[in-house]
Amino acid sequence: MQSEVGFMWKKILVAVSRTDTVEQPAIERAVALAHRDRTELELLQVVYDSNLAGYSLMPREEDYFDVRDMLVQRESAGLESMAETLRRRGYAARPTAVWDYPIYQGIIRRAVAIEADLVVSEPLRRATSPSLGSADWRLIAGCPASLLMAKPTGTADYRHIAAAIDPFHTHDKPAALDETILARAAELALAFEARLSALYCVAPLTKIVGGASYSRLAFPEAEVELQETNNAVVDLLRKNGIFPEAAHLLRGTPTEMLSRYVADEAVDLLVMGALSRGRIAELVIGTTAADVLDSVECDLLIVKPPGFFSTVAARLQPEPLTARAHPI
Repeated sequence: MQSEVGFMWKKILVAVSRTDTVEQPAIERAVALAHRDRTELELLQVVYDSNLAGYSLMPREEDYFDVRDMLVQRESAGLESMAETLRRRGYAARPTAVWDYPIYQGIIRRAVAIEADLVVSEPLRRATSPSLGSADWRLIAGCPASLLMAKPTGTADYRHIAAAIDPFHTHDKPAALDETILARAAELALAFEARLSALYCVAPLTKIVGGASYSRLAFPEAEVELQETNNAVVDLLRKNGIFPEAAHLLRGTPTEMLSRYVADEAVDLLVMGALSRGRIAELVIGTTAADVLDSVECDLLIVKPPGFFSTVAARLQPEPLTARAHPI
C-alpha cells in the first residue's frame, strides 16, 4: 500500500491504450502512484488515421477538418467516461484527445505542454507483448519527463524496486544521473514499503575480448579501482538515505546480469537512466540500455539527467482539438 512521502507526482500524463475501460496497465500504474486529488491525472489518446490524412476526394478542406474532429470527439467520449470513473474514486482526472502523429511525438508534445512530472505508457501498439518497438524507443529517448513503461507482464504492486547505476560513468553518462536514479528509486521504495536494490555491473574482459586468460578483476589496478568504486557507491547510497546493504555488484555485462537479477530476485520495477545521442537526438538510445529495457518483463522507470531537452518539444502544436475541461 502506498504511503505519504516527501515527494509527490503533481501531474501524470497517462497514454491510454483504449478508451472503453480504466482496467489497463498504464492507468493502474498511474493510480498507484497518484496521491488522490493532489495529483493531476490526464488521460491522453493520440488520434490519427492515415487513410483520412491521405484522402484526396474531399470536396472542401472544411470537410476534412469536420471528419477529423468527429474522430477525435468519438475517442473523447470514451475518455470522459473513464475520467469520470476515476473521479468517483477520488482521483483528479481529465480526458484529452488530440489529433497528432506519430503517436510518440504526440505524447511528448502533450507532456511538455502540461509540464508533466511523469508519463505512463504501455508499449505502443504492442499491448500484449513486453517487447518494445521503434515507437517505444523514440518515446524513451525523447521524453523529457520521467517515463514509466507499464509492461503487460508487470504489476502495480511494487514489492522489489531495483536501481541500475553506472559508477564508472561510462558512455559519457553524467554522474548526476546516478543520483537522480537512486533518489527516485528510494522514494518509490519508501512509498510502496518495498525492498530496494542498487545494482552496478563490472564486465570481465573475457566478456569483451574473449579468451580465458583475461579477467578485469585479475589485475591489481582493477582491484583498486573496484574498491574505489564500491566506496563511491556506498557514499552515494548514504547520501540518498539508503543502507549500504542495498548495493549489489554484478560481475558480467549489464544486458546479461541485470536481466538475470530482475528475473531471479522478482524485481517489479527497474529504474534506469537513458540518454539520447546523435544529431537527431530523439531517435538514438544507448545500445546497452536498449538491450536491458527490452529483455526484462517488469515495469521500467526511465529518468533523464537534469536539463535534458527534447527536440520534439521545440515543435509544439496548439492546444488539442478536443480537451474537455474539468476542475482538477
